[in-house]
Amino acid sequence: MSFSTAMSVAATGIQQGFQKLDDAARRIAEPDSDDLAKDLVSAIEAKHSVAANAAVVKTSDKMVGSLVDMMV
Repeated sequence: MSFSTAMSVAATGIQQGFQKLDDAARRIAEPDSDDLAKDLVSAIEAKHSVAANAAVVKTSDKMVGSLVDMMV
C-alpha cells in the first residue's frame, strides 16, 4: 500500500467516523430516543474510529518525513 493510499483511506475513515458521531449525537439529542445506551456506544465507537484513522495519518506522515530525511 502506498503512502497516498494509506492517507486517502485514513481520511475517508475519519470522515465516516465524524458522520457516525454526528448521527449518534442527533439520536441522543432526540427527546424520544429509543435506545440511549446503543447511541452512546455508537458515539464511543465513532470516537475510537476517528482516533485510529488519525494515528494512521500521523504514522504515514512520520514515515514520509523519515524517507525525505534519508534522501537529503
